[in-house]
Amino acid sequence: MSEDVLEFGTPRPAILRFAVPSAVPPILAVLSVAVFFGSLMYPWQTTRLTGTDEYMSLSGNDIIEYALTTGAGFAYLMGMMGLGAITATVVFGRRRHRRPLIVAGTGLAVMIVVVLVSLIALGGRAIAANYGLAGRATTETMVEVGLYLALAAPMIAGAALLLSLSTTRRRRIPAEPYYDEEGDAVADLTVTAA
Repeated sequence: MSEDVLEFGTPRPAILRFAVPSAVPPILAVLSVAVFFGSLMYPWQTTRLTGTDEYMSLSGNDIIEYALTTGAGFAYLMGMMGLGAITATVVFGRRRHRRPLIVAGTGLAVMIVVVLVSLIALGGRAIAANYGLAGRATTETMVEVGLYLALAAPMIAGAALLLSLSTTRRRRIPAEPYYDEEGDAVADLTVTAA
């Protein structure tokens, strides 16, 4: 005789079956803020313009870019402010609207990373184009510490968002009632006819 097994409810996805301590998402959120401020303090890229014979005066000129001097820096600042607000709401707020905010925050984090990777892919060519030297000068671009920190900030915030789905929360066990044998009287629960 075979045994039938009934399962009630839907199983949770395999990705959410692990649990992290509830302190991990707030720690990651604070770390993301610290890395974000570090990315504003350090330079993002150093571009060396090397001119041809006609533009020898360019040789050896290094242009150092910070977050506020790049075109993508403004988008990064606005995106990180929005991502910080979403992360704080998810990590420190109530659970009611957590899932839609996690989806929005993760999407915003991915867009910020795409903007920063496109800045790296340009490799300083935008600077030569801004100065009108696109065909007359070669560019060598070095990625500095600030851009690595700028890439790390949305990734850490995204990790805080995703890990907040699987945090373990301590459930409060109700305390057992305390009875004082001398002071507590047994209630009379007899039923009388009316």
